[in-house]
Amino acid sequence: MRILKEFQKGLLLLIIAVLGWISVFYSIPRFNASENVNISEFSTAKALAIVKKLSVAPHYVGTQQHDETKRVLLSELRKLGLQPEIQKGFAISKTGSCTYVQNIVAKIESTTSDDGILLLSHYDSAVHSSPGASDAASGVATILEGLRAYLASGSKPLNTIYICFSDGEEVGLLGAKLFTKEHPWLKNVKLVFNFEARGSGGGSFMLVETNQKNKNLITHFSKAKIPYPIANSLAYSVYKMLPNDTDLTVFREDSNINGYNFAFIDDHYDYHTAKDTWQNLNTSTLAHQGSYVTSILSYFSQLPNLNLTSDKDVIYFDLPVFGLIYYPATLIVPLLVTTALLLILCILLAKRQNLISFRKILYGIGILLLSILVVGSTLYFGWKLITILYPNYLEIQHGFTYNGHWYIYSAISLSAFVILMILRYTLSKKDQLSFYVSVSIFWFFIAIITAIYLEGATYFIWIVILSLIPMSLLIFKKESHPVILVLFSIPTIFIIAPFIYRLPVALGLQMLFISGILTVLLLCISIPSLIHLTNSRWIISVSGLVSLGFLITAHVQSGFSEEHPKPNSLLHITNVNTQQSVWATYDIKPDEWTSSVISKESSNADEYNENTIENKYGKQFSYVTPAPLISQTPLQFIKLMDSLKNSIRHIKYKVIFPTTMNRLDIYTDTIVNFKSLRINQKTADNFTYRNRKMYNAFTKRWSRNLATYYNTGTSELQIDLTIKKEELPKFTFYASTYNLLDNKQLNIPKRSSQMMTKPFLLNDAMVIMQTVDLDTISFIKPEEDIILKNSNADNLIN
Repeated sequence: MRILKEFQKGLLLLIIAVLGWISVFYSIPRFNASENVNISEFSTAKALAIVKKLSVAPHYVGTQQHDETKRVLLSELRKLGLQPEIQKGFAISKTGSCTYVQNIVAKIESTTSDDGILLLSHYDSAVHSSPGASDAASGVATILEGLRAYLASGSKPLNTIYICFSDGEEVGLLGAKLFTKEHPWLKNVKLVFNFEARGSGGGSFMLVETNQKNKNLITHFSKAKIPYPIANSLAYSVYKMLPNDTDLTVFREDSNINGYNFAFIDDHYDYHTAKDTWQNLNTSTLAHQGSYVTSILSYFSQLPNLNLTSDKDVIYFDLPVFGLIYYPATLIVPLLVTTALLLILCILLAKRQNLISFRKILYGIGILLLSILVVGSTLYFGWKLITILYPNYLEIQHGFTYNGHWYIYSAISLSAFVILMILRYTLSKKDQLSFYVSVSIFWFFIAIITAIYLEGATYFIWIVILSLIPMSLLIFKKESHPVILVLFSIPTIFIIAPFIYRLPVALGLQMLFISGILTVLLLCISIPSLIHLTNSRWIISVSGLVSLGFLITAHVQSGFSEEHPKPNSLLHITNVNTQQSVWATYDIKPDEWTSSVISKESSNADEYNENTIENKYGKQFSYVTPAPLISQTPLQFIKLMDSLKNSIRHIKYKVIFPTTMNRLDIYTDTIVNFKSLRINQKTADNFTYRNRKMYNAFTKRWSRNLATYYNTGTSELQIDLTIKKEELPKFTFYASTYNLLDNKQLNIPKRSSQMMTKPFLLNDAMVIMQTVDLDTISFIKPEEDIILKNSNADNLIN
């Protein structure tokens, strides 16, 4: 009998673990490897075949492979019987990034209306080493295969279906910018569906983009009968607060067009790296994207009214089996009040039967806070310690390591161990109901706080509502079976468990402490008889040993390998003005590859970090050491116009560079606001940042970085500016060519198979740094301009 009771206690934790696993890993369709699916159904195998074609090699703007990818896409669209077009133009982002882009567009015309929906994904890959299988060949392939299945079904759309495979997304959402600024189809686009990725696996999240409220968007998303929806208003609320711009953001900000993002984030370590290959793309994830696109095409292509703007919000979340659950945000307060009354009623009934005491309830809240503090601080400082013991983890900039999943599992197990240990020595079996009431009250206060500060998370009130069922059973039945009590918490597990797993994946392992806190709160609210488990030393011991086992597994997999290569970085920078060259790296610690040229003893990184070359995480050089000065082509500057009127200087000049240059970063020595500035006749738009202040990359600036141009084989850039005469700054240009490893004069050895190019920043490049005073550059006549271009390659730095 004792063995049976002990088994039942262990079964409770096992049930929680299994349900948590199901909520995370079984909320997406399984991949069907067979090609023998109905011709009108989405074939993941066919979509994967397209991904393979599109991710042969890196294909960022300006590369030959980019042109090949464009050719493949045009061919695939023509196979569908469509007539694709290429929209070409120069675009500038709100932050000053700019380039020439080539959007690939097509449409399936309606017989009744030009208004319609837009299927959107970008076809350029991240600069400069990622094949871009997940980000975003998967999105392009999803759309192409979804369209094939739709056309094969014989469906005739009520609304026109527009398709845009945008260019230049990875360098500033520039293809989307060009489309919203210049494409004539924009006036007919009423709703956008954007397919994206920030990893290579996991379920795909739906995140809406709107300048208004979300009611109509969520209502119709639900009516589309998506078979595996992953969406919740908490993620939506958080998304709105973060600078997570996608192509869809441009449509919302520039044209007030509503839309839906569909993006997956797991296996985050592959994001923007050389490991973003078709082999690493999770096929079930691709199938999940397919389930979205088929439902979207079926429903929204026939929707009579595509104007989904609304002045009302809804709260929503997904549950396995039940799908998407949503209700008006106006019910937030009534639900809080009703829940409060029911909770008070349960407390009074329990008090009347002497099952609880107010002192014990307060004591229980204190114990819960203690558990949260212990678990949170242990995991927070524990991760700090781990990064000291394993400094190589810091080389992975987004914070999710190759062995990150094992740390998540260890943190969850450790949290269970800590809460069981604390309860074992602080509470007794007779305190069971009082403690459960304490936990419910704590969750209720969480619901109140979210109602004030984070409205999208107010569906947590249902956790409290569900807790009233086992609480009532404990009051009236007293001896309810523990497993039966846990079953009422299944929706709670499905709500909380995905956050426990996904937060560290999305935001980095520094978020483990939040996962630990959520684990404590989940266990306490989902196992009313949790205190009973504390009598079982073996359960506590197993929790601790499992956590240790996961930690050991993480240690065993802590190194780098061919499958999980180490990211590293190296640049060769030549200062034209001083005639000096240096090696530079962003690496925390030089490895055997960078150490061949980087010397830690003679580093002067601070001098070169004055203008940090723009990168996603704001990384600065860690080591800068002397390098050999070699022959390179400097930039040339030609003044076309220089006038003064009412103390306003108007200058127009050209920057001339080799066609092989890949990137040009432009800085000013002071953060000065220009009266106006145009690059190739285009300027940047104003935008409002999260602090609600208005900025402009050229006229309301926030940094010395003025612009970044990504070259597509051109040889010049024209800059036209006006400024107060006394404020004219000096300009510093960084001209980068991604050919460092091919330079025969420097003879840099190849990386080992256990290394790869560090993503998210300028890397493997020859950089020319050149500062110019516009007062010192000379005018040139048009005929001299032609001669200069032809002789540019002969003007070398010696």
